[in-house]
Amino acid sequence: MKVLDANVSLVSNPEVLQLLHERGCHLGPVGNSLPAEQKAYAALSPFFPVIPTRDQVQAFYDAVKSYKLDKASVLQLINLAPTSLVELFLVIPDCESRLTEAQQQELLDLTKQYLSR
Repeated sequence: MKVLDANVSLVSNPEVLQLLHERGCHLGPVGNSLPAEQKAYAALSPFFPVIPTRDQVQAFYDAVKSYKLDKASVLQLINLAPTSLVELFLVIPDCESRLTEAQQQELLDLTKQYLSR
C-alpha cells in the first residue's frame, strides 16, 4: 500500500464522532458499522453528549486564530473543551507566559460558546 497524501490535515474528536454517528454507530450492532467503529464511538461519546457541528468547530477555529496557537494546541482545545483554567494550562504549553489572564478567560468563554458539552 502506498500513502498518497500523508498528514493532509488534523481531525478532531467531534469530527470523528460525527462520522461514526453517520455510519450508524449510535444504533449499536443493528447499525451499518464495524465493531471497532462502535467501540470508538462508545469511547468518544461520553465526552460530547451534544456533538458540535462542523460549522461550530470551524467557527471556534476561526475565533482562536488571533491567539496565535499552534495547530496541536487548537486541536487539543477542540478535543478536550476545557472548562477551567487548570484544564487550559494542561492543554496549552507555557500558557501563563503566552496568554494574559484576560486572554485565558476569553479562550474558556469561546470554548463554552462553540463547544459546550
